[in-house]
Amino acid sequence: MAQDDPVERAVGLIKAGNKQDARAILKDVLQQDNRNVRAWASLYSTSKDAEEAAFFLQQVLRLRPGNEWALERLSRLEKEATTKQPIAAPSSALHGQQSIQQSGPSDALVAAAQMKDFTSSAILTFFLYLLFFIPGLIFNIMYLREAERVQRLAGRKPTGMGCLQLLLIVNLGVLMIVFIVLCVLPVFGVALIGGT
Repeated sequence: MAQDDPVERAVGLIKAGNKQDARAILKDVLQQDNRNVRAWASLYSTSKDAEEAAFFLQQVLRLRPGNEWALERLSRLEKEATTKQPIAAPSSALHGQQSIQQSGPSDALVAAAQMKDFTSSAILTFFLYLLFFIPGLIFNIMYLREAERVQRLAGRKPTGMGCLQLLLIVNLGVLMIVFIVLCVLPVFGVALIGGT
């Protein structure tokens, strides 16, 4: 353990039972860098109540959407709660930090869903269509279904979903044109040959 790392020093203090000093060190770290995920996660261990613990976990999720460790603990906090009132960041959590209203992991999942980007999935699907049509179609439908699920969860269209929709429409259109040409052309070809 590196003693010059303030977060490691704070973790050592937490393990030793000195949460108050650890909390002071972690607050100093966050004053310098409020995007320090390890500091937010360590502050969770110093929380005085469920609301404060939820706030610290929400900060971890803000920086690392989908973090399983934070989602699991936030879910546990929600189950332990006896009332269904929203969990709000306590005013004493950290001075100068933005307060976040949350009602549990479902809101954390919504935040994670809002960060989801399907652009790379659309690019992969495009190349699959170029190489192999059927796998491209399968991946396109699979990614599009996931994007629709994220849209329902987040309440807005995720980035890249339009690309996936366009790829599906264009490639199904190409497939229909090829099918029509293969079915209709022989009929006209036979009629033209027989009519001459």
